[in-house]
Amino acid sequence: MRCAVWWALSLAAACHGELDFNDAIDGSIAVTVDAGDDASGGDIDCRTAACPLPTLHCELASGMCVACVADTDCASPNPRCDTALHRCVACGTGVDCPSGQSCAQGVCIPSCPDGGACPQGFTCQASSSMCVECTVSSDCKKSSKARLCQTKTGRCVECRADTDCTQGHPRCDTIAGTCVRCLSSADCPSAQRVCDPATLGCVHP
Repeated sequence: MRCAVWWALSLAAACHGELDFNDAIDGSIAVTVDAGDDASGGDIDCRTAACPLPTLHCELASGMCVACVADTDCASPNPRCDTALHRCVACGTGVDCPSGQSCAQGVCIPSCPDGGACPQGFTCQASSSMCVECTVSSDCKKSSKARLCQTKTGRCVECRADTDCTQGHPRCDTIAGTCVRCLSSADCPSAQRVCDPATLGCVHP
C-alpha cells in the first residue's frame, strides 16, 4: 500500500513513511516520499462501495480509501493534503507556515535566517537556518518519552522506526514521531478491520 505547526505545539498524524525535503529549508522546497503505508479502508474498492468511515475519502484512480485527496478533506492544524501521501499535514512548502517558520517533513518549524534568535530551549542550526532542540539523541532529556532525535527536523520524538515502539502501539508514525496502533488497515485485526486516520486506531466500521 502507498504512503505521505509548529512542532513544539502540535504534531501531525497518519501514515508510515518519511518526507525528505531537498537541501536547505527555504519555503519552496520540493518533497520526495519514501515508500510506506497509508491509513486505508482495507480491501474495499471505493469506486463500487462507500468508504467505511467519514474520515476516509475515495481516491478514484486506485479505488483506495485514504485520509485525504484534496485540501478540503483536511482541517487545522493540518490543513494541507499531501496528495502523494494522501494524508493531512501542516504544510507542503514554507508559504503554508506562519511568518518566521519553515516547512520540513510536513510540519512548520521556527526558522532563524542569518543566525537569528530561536525560542527558549532551541538553538539555531546554521546549515538549515532552523531552530532545533537536538542534533543527537543525548540532547533529548526533557521527556522520557520523546527521547530520540529526528535529525531531519531537529526535534525530540518518541520513535523513528517501528523498532522504537512496543506492543499495543507497534507502528511508528515517522511524520509525527509517535508510536501508534496502526498506519494502515493491514495492521488491524479482523474484529477491528479499519485503521482510522483521525486517531490511528483500529475500529470496527
